[in-house]
Parts: sequence; structure tokens; C-alpha cells
Amino acid sequence: MSLPRVLIAGYATVDLVFHGFDEVPPPGSTTQAEGLEISPGGHAVNVSVDMVKLGYDASSLTVYFKVGDDVFGEMVLSYLKSFGIAPAAPPVRGARTSIVAVLSPRLSDRRFVNFAGASELFTFEELSRLAAGAEALYITTGVWARIGQPIEGYHGLKVVDFSAVPPRLSHRVRDAVEWADLVHGNPSELSSAMGSASYVDAVRRLLRGGVTAVLVSKGDAGAELFVDGIAVRQRAYSVRAVDATGAGDAMVAAMLVWLMTRRLTSPRSLLRLSSDELAEALAFAQAAGASAVTDYGATAGVSRDLVERLINEQGDQVIKTTEFSKFEA
Repeated sequence: MSLPRVLIAGYATVDLVFHGFDEVPPPGSTTQAEGLEISPGGHAVNVSVDMVKLGYDASSLTVYFKVGDDVFGEMVLSYLKSFGIAPAAPPVRGARTSIVAVLSPRLSDRRFVNFAGASELFTFEELSRLAAGAEALYITTGVWARIGQPIEGYHGLKVVDFSAVPPRLSHRVRDAVEWADLVHGNPSELSSAMGSASYVDAVRRLLRGGVTAVLVSKGDAGAELFVDGIAVRQRAYSVRAVDATGAGDAMVAAMLVWLMTRRLTSPRSLLRLSSDELAEALAFAQAAGASAVTDYGATAGVSRDLVERLINEQGDQVIKTTEFSKFEA
């Protein structure tokens, strides 16, 4: 039996990851990076590749992104082809592929500089046509902001994740996340998007607005899942982290794999899960996120073997320490 078709709509970029230095230099000065990784990235690339690396059938994925007909676009397409992933839209003639410079210092959080390029060129008509054949839709706030409207009549599971949004379109982010069934973000993304003093307040607003569940990734502080009046809190796996790029994408990819392989494609699927199933799903997602940080680049560290090894070695303890509490929206 074939797996549910998942439409993944998001940016495709080439990431330039600078690492091996202590701090981002102040204005007017220079620092020396010991390492540079150049690899395809962006949510559409990362999530689709991670899903395949975690065992999902590439033929059950429809991946919608925009790249230019330049050398960087060729790099993205070649990388996806190596995993059996075909693009849902051709390269845009005369456009330039999106580039992201990732500054990853040892002593502080990462910083990003993004050139949007072809990622400005998503269309509502293309997305609507592709969504018609999908049982689940993953879309980033950046794509939503450029399209600017919901897909009326879409009845599959809707997952919304955060991505870079131009300031002129930032007012559309809240509409995007409130349309979702499952929202993923880190604490700062959630509080900023909802204009809330804390991410917990943001979660409350989302759940009151009709969102079914909110997945919060918190790095080495673990993760939380808010659903059906319950807050599920879980500690992180212990790994040697070298680069956090793509960890959130790996978590969402794993959550999609967990749900889709169980054919949980209805918008209310998460409401039917038991406490044990919620803890298992969150532990699987966290193991994928932990695998991502073990290597440089967004997807290099992710593998089914490493995820299974983490679960075999630490999963019981992670699940055993899962906390459940009432959560009033």
C-alpha cells in the first residue's frame, strides 16, 4: 500500500555555513572562519530529504520550491535527485537561486543573511493545483506570506513552519499559523509571530484560534507539544552538537513520517493519540533533531540508523521523563 502523498512547499536555497570561529566580528572588522560548508538547504529541501533519509518513499512526496536556472539551482536539483526527489516546478528562467549565509560562531547563536531570489516567485495557482492531490501539506510562513491566502476547501493535515518573511509581508504570518492544524516553531518565533510576551502565551492564542497542536523545539532544553488541553514536555537527547542548522526541520520531518506512516492524515489526527503515542512521536521527532546537529549542514547528520541508535540507547529514558500537565488555552 502506498504512503499518503505529502506536499512540501518552502524555500530551496544554497547554504554557505561559516564555522570554526568564536564570535561574529563587530562592524568594520574581520574574523577568520576555520570551516566553510556549501550545501543545498531551505525548508523544502531539508524536510523532504530528511523524510527520505528517515525511510519515507520519495515517490510519495511532492516538493514545491523555486530555483533559478543558474549553477546554484543545478546544485539543488542534483542534490534532490540523489534522493529520488523530483521538483514540482521547473527552474525559473533568468532568475537567481536563493542564497543563505549562515554564521555559526562557537560562543553565540547563529546569524543568517538571506537573498530570496527565485523564492519570491511562488504562485497561488501552482500551490492549489499541487495541493489537490496531497493528503498532508507542509508549508512555510515565507511561502504563505507571498501567496497571501488560504487554499479553500483543502481538507488534509496542514502543517505550518516558520521561515524568513520580508518585513513588508510580516503582517501575513499570523494568518498563516492560525490556518494550520499543527504549527512548529521555537519560542522566539512563536512569541514574535503572535505578538505575545512569551511563547506560552502565543501557544494559548494559537489553540484558542483553532490550531490543533503546537510543536515547540527548544534545542538542548528539549521540546514541548501542546494538544487537546495537555502540555507534553520532554528532555533532549544527549549528543555532541556541532551545528544546529536544520534541527527544527529534522524534527518536523520526523513528525510527518511518524504521522503519515500511521496514515494519520485528518486535521484532527493528533486529538486521537494516547499519552504513550504522544510521548513516542515527540521522542522520535527529537531523535531526528538531535541527529541533525551532529554534523555541519542542515541534513548531513540525519540518518535512520543514527535516529534508531539514539532511540535504542536513550529513548526509554527520554520517554520515561516525559511530563504531562493540563494546559488551559
